[in-house]
Amino acid sequence: GSLVVAPAARGQGIATRLIDSLLAPQRERVLMITDGRHAGHFRRWGFRTIDAREAPRSVRFNHRMGRLGRLLSLLRRPARPRA
Repeated sequence: GSLVVAPAARGQGIATRLIDSLLAPQRERVLMITDGRHAGHFRRWGFRTIDAREAPRSVRFNHRMGRLGRLLSLLRRPARPRA
């Protein structure tokens, strides 16, 4: 899933509290797929970067589908008029 906080509500610790509450009951390994530029933000919860081959097959599949979705959305964007 995705976690997005409305612009007007940002800076109030809402995302932090949501992540804390989601992770609190977890006793098994939790994997997250995130853009590399945001990965460092999640270290405070103990997340670390792993090689894709370390992730279970289902997570790798989910990651590939997300990348494909991003590519398709880029291809579907209308062309910008040239100046």
